Amino acid sequence: MRSDFERQWIALSVVAEVVEHFDTHATLGPLIHVDPHFGRVTFFRIPGRMILHVVGDDRAADECRHLLSDRGLRGWRLHPVPDGETPLVSVCEDIHRITGGDRVYNVLADAGFATIEELAATPIQALRELPNRGPDTTAHIEDILIWWHANFALTQGFLPAPVKAALAETAASLEGCGLLAVCGFPVSGKSTAAKYIADIAGATVLTQAGFAPELERVALAALGGAAGDRDSDLYRRVVAPALYEGLVRTGLRIAPKHPVVLDASFLPVIRHVTTKHLALADYLRGMADVPAATPVVTVWMDSSPSDIRTRMTKRGTERDVSRLAGWDYFRTTMFSDHDRVIACAASDFIIIN
Repeated sequence: MRSDFERQWIALSVVAEVVEHFDTHATLGPLIHVDPHFGRVTFFRIPGRMILHVVGDDRAADECRHLLSDRGLRGWRLHPVPDGETPLVSVCEDIHRITGGDRVYNVLADAGFATIEELAATPIQALRELPNRGPDTTAHIEDILIWWHANFALTQGFLPAPVKAALAETAASLEGCGLLAVCGFPVSGKSTAAKYIADIAGATVLTQAGFAPELERVALAALGGAAGDRDSDLYRRVVAPALYEGLVRTGLRIAPKHPVVLDASFLPVIRHVTTKHLALADYLRGMADVPAATPVVTVWMDSSPSDIRTRMTKRGTERDVSRLAGWDYFRTTMFSDHDRVIACAASDFIIIN
């Protein structure tokens, strides 16, 4: 049996070989490494980025992931995977039903996919390079992921491939510095999108909920509000504006030296910005003295009220239960069509999720 040191050394050798391959060849993979004494690992490249997607469920794959996530190698980093570990074999019958046979499942298993989350994280361009695939394989895989998203992933932080591609485009603005604000209605996928962008750009995420929770609690209590009630009119009118200003100013202080992603609805700010006829990014930039070369970019995660209601129902947290119980009020106050229009007009990117 190999020692931990030996396995780490082998992982370093394997990843170095893979990096050399992707440095010198214009390919997205898969690059499959099989060693009877180490294990099996499959690598894909994220298009246009020095980022590797590692596929496999044994210790060999874990060693390679750890190496890339810990310190990277020659500028290469690890691609994030959605939360959850759903074995591919556990949905074998569903894949058979969706695709009409065993071929697609066998192609995925032969390529080393162990979980459907690994498949969901793989760029569709790379899936077109799978060995032994048939002419309809890519379309069948897209059908599998649509089914997965509709039935499971809405509550597990899953992002469809087109959304990930659009987010990667926004992340390109954070080349070593800058601020990117991810905005949207509740349960529109803001936090998942913010984490995805941050993983790609090596950015720090600041959230509305985590910025000053004790100050928020004390302020609400002093004003006679319920702790944690961010849906109330009191919170939106009195508490939220000050918290947003602090969140944005903190992010802008960091942004000239290090990339920052802000995760918050930004609805109170957007409503205020429109009265001044400014783009949201320009308004945020004006909240602090930021060097002109520092990028400030805004993204609106656009989800329909029906999709949000479905996600809340499946997620089923205590807060979601209360929102669903008073859905008509919540829908009217939080999902105004007018707010959606002005948010889209004020933001740099609109991404439908």
